Amino acid sequence: MTLSALGEEPRVLATTSVEAMPPAPEALQHRIFTSYSLAENLQSEQAERYVTASKLAHRFCRMLEETFIQHGYVEQLMRALRSFYRKTQVERLQLIGALG
Repeated sequence: MTLSALGEEPRVLATTSVEAMPPAPEALQHRIFTSYSLAENLQSEQAERYVTASKLAHRFCRMLEETFIQHGYVEQLMRALRSFYRKTQVERLQLIGALG
């Protein structure tokens, strides 16, 4: 059951510090987005989909970091994430594809 089904709105708590936040360590980004192994039983199409999804997620996270996090724009970050969440899969892929 979802919160909205219970008549409640989801809540996100975030600080709104105006100070810039440090970037995620490169080692963490590397581990999440490039240093992984896929299950051996995946079909090539499935493996390709996972690799593509990881590359797109990495690109999107780098954009968030460079645009919002490094400058301490927490409120804008939250708005961008909410907007992204509400998009369709096609819209999300178009947005990330436009990042270059």
